[in-house]
Amino acid sequence: MYTIEIKLSSVKNSSLLKCFYFSYLIPLEKNVHLFFIKNKGRYYLLIESKYKKIQETTDKYKKQKYWKIAIGLNQVDDLKPSEELKKLVYDNINNMKTYVEVENELYKYYSKADKINKSEYECDLVSLKIVELLDNSSFNLTINTLKNIHKELFENIINEEFCGKFRKFDIQKYEDVLNGDSANYGNFKTIEEDLKDIIRELGIRKYKIKDINDVVELAVDCVKKIWDVHPFVEGNTRTTTVFTLKFLYSLGIADVSNDLFKDNAKYFRDCLVLANYSQLNRHNEFINPDIKPLYRFFEKFLIDDELKLIEIEPVHNNKYYDKLENPSKLIEYEELNEDLDLDW
Repeated sequence: MYTIEIKLSSVKNSSLLKCFYFSYLIPLEKNVHLFFIKNKGRYYLLIESKYKKIQETTDKYKKQKYWKIAIGLNQVDDLKPSEELKKLVYDNINNMKTYVEVENELYKYYSKADKINKSEYECDLVSLKIVELLDNSSFNLTINTLKNIHKELFENIINEEFCGKFRKFDIQKYEDVLNGDSANYGNFKTIEEDLKDIIRELGIRKYKIKDINDVVELAVDCVKKIWDVHPFVEGNTRTTTVFTLKFLYSLGIADVSNDLFKDNAKYFRDCLVLANYSQLNRHNEFINPDIKPLYRFFEKFLIDDELKLIEIEPVHNNKYYDKLENPSKLIEYEELNEDLDLDW
């Protein structure tokens, strides 16, 4: 609210003020409320903006949903919350503590700890940031938004060199559901251009939505295509999912399943992996990307919570995973007792 004193000695009554108000002030500002008041013989113009600062929600249902999604997404990387966070979540949902107060309490808690559990520390702070981002309705469908979400989530968590910045080298990660093989991530040299194409396409398609099935397809394509690029060194699944959810919320789309991410974190990541992976196996059979489990996941999330998720089986490919002796080593599938012919 802003107050401006009007010095108009010729104005003697309110009717003249109204005339001045409608003739000169209304056309200048369409996004403010204007009020005249008289106090001790002086006239004042009160200007009240229609824009309001986005405030933390007091809706307990929404807060509970956001916290379940946030903690579930961290379980994708096998991260569990501390007992301290569980107590603070209860206080926040019941509007006894704000997000800022929860954050302060967490830093205070860890500053006093004799030994910090790094997994719990990451889970606690990243979960809080996810909740804050989901509760904030502001969103732009841009690459900068994606970068900013990553920075918001992982600032002071991962190496500053990687925080909110695209990777500058190629990566792989061995997956149980692929029998130890890695998904096919994008080349680091084309990350920026790949994302521009994806976001340009999403921006066009959002205006062509006709029904909830179109929304499911849009959500699946958004999370899958950005995840396939894997633009960051760490935190891609959490960043991409938060970006996708904020995109959906910006379109006015509400989810119907509160516990899906919390109860199916590993399954969700496996869906993303299978939707990405392709290879010619040792039987000369081509393994195509399987998008059906991911599609069903979002059908359950957005349409019908009673739907059953599709059971996932590990992919039979050219690799096997020696988990006991060397869990990080990929070995070509060969008869182990066969002599190798090295005479080339």
